Amino acid sequence: MRPVPPQSLARQLVAGAGRRLVAGAGVVATLALTNLVAAPRLGRPAAMAWNLGATGVLLWCGRWARLDLRAVGLEPHDLRRGLAVGSAGAAAVGALMAAAASTETGRELLDDDRVVDATWPATLLHVGVFIPFGTVVLEEVAFRGVLPGLLDPRARSVTASVVVPALAFGAWHVVSAGDFVAAHEEGDRATGSVRGIVAATTAAGLVLGAARRAGGHLAAPAMMHLTANALATVLGRHVGRRRRH
Repeated sequence: MRPVPPQSLARQLVAGAGRRLVAGAGVVATLALTNLVAAPRLGRPAAMAWNLGATGVLLWCGRWARLDLRAVGLEPHDLRRGLAVGSAGAAAVGALMAAAASTETGRELLDDDRVVDATWPATLLHVGVFIPFGTVVLEEVAFRGVLPGLLDPRARSVTASVVVPALAFGAWHVVSAGDFVAAHEEGDRATGSVRGIVAATTAAGLVLGAARRAGGHLAAPAMMHLTANALATVLGRHVGRRRRH
């Protein structure tokens, strides 16, 4: 096999970086449109459909940038390891949330006006459909798949593949944090703050990014993410009802 001339190799590297830069701009634009325009205006079914479409756009951006399946966390050969890491992580998430629900501070944080009056069918619909397909799929593909893949296709740098996407994940929650704080107000006192939520979701992004790195597949962080959001909904309904009656 003939060696690639240094000039040709340099051109290939520059071209690849250029494609990733353009694809990154597409990812940022798609996420900004979703977070700032679509999410505040759409109901749950429409928002879920939008988010699934946005997920397709993000994957197309990664494909156009010539990322392979492993770079975006969807390599089939890595699925078994991802499921193993995700199962262990989901169990840890469940244990931590159960422990939080046993404390007064934890119950205050879990108490959520948005879910306390929901019927069980509505709660199960939210947990079984809207959370996985309306939230987890988009956020995992975006922040643990395509974005880290564009920043560091070979996942050599923890900063590029975990830390920077975690910061972006925290920033992504600035808008929704205001709704969360409003739903946790007790009289004139609010439980939590926008800054606190952004810090917490950034920390969660670090954990989920580490799980993706350890598991090699998006299944790992997705299982943990789904567990956290589903339990927050179910426990929020349960705790809220008990505190009001």
